[in-house]
Amino acid sequence: MVMKRVTVFLTQMGRRARFFCAVLSMVCLGAFFFFFQVVVDEGFEGSCGNPANAFYDGCFAGWISTHGSPDVNSNYAHLGIQAYEGSKYMHGYVKWNGNCSTDKVRGEGIALNYSFQQGVTYRLKYAFRRMASSGGGTFASSWLLTNGLPNKTGSSSNVCTNTGEVAPSIPTGSQTVHTPGYAAGWQYFTHDFTPSSNFGQLWFRATFSFPGAVGVYTMDYYLDAVSIEIICNPYAGVAAFN
Repeated sequence: MVMKRVTVFLTQMGRRARFFCAVLSMVCLGAFFFFFQVVVDEGFEGSCGNPANAFYDGCFAGWISTHGSPDVNSNYAHLGIQAYEGSKYMHGYVKWNGNCSTDKVRGEGIALNYSFQQGVTYRLKYAFRRMASSGGGTFASSWLLTNGLPNKTGSSSNVCTNTGEVAPSIPTGSQTVHTPGYAAGWQYFTHDFTPSSNFGQLWFRATFSFPGAVGVYTMDYYLDAVSIEIICNPYAGVAAFN
């Protein structure tokens, strides 16, 4: 009789434990369906006094220039690139300067200053495209969670002493969020990520390398319709509303 009661008790406890775990698992599932919090929504549509150096000049709240002079355009030069959404987009270039003895990898990049919390799940959405290289070489780009990048600018001069356009090294401890790959026309990406530690920046780092090549090789790339949502905050129980 005692053994039967113990067995029943343990069975009930097991059911309660499984139910509790199921409820916890549904917290983020419920947030997924109902409680997204959009924390960043940037199409680079706002007015800017100096669009040629928009990110260094602080035209868009939270965004900085990590190197070079990334700009905002509505119809880039002779290429006729139209925005993915609205009328404007971010434009940057990548460069291989084979004439320099060091710091051959150059270009432009941007980063978002925002507090990304360890364990919180975010959803990154953005549109991306780039122009193909006519001379070979390798283009690479990624969104990275990182810390400590300063707001920095530099001209597009091909002089080797122009260090303002040198692509910064990736800080130790950075986390790769997403790599878009090649996109000849606009492609729209959606990617969920969870920081492995606390970070203060999301950096779009693009590079172009052409080992052994002498001369200057460049390639253009474009970003538009960037948004970030919190889809699950386990510390708040559901998606956060700050």
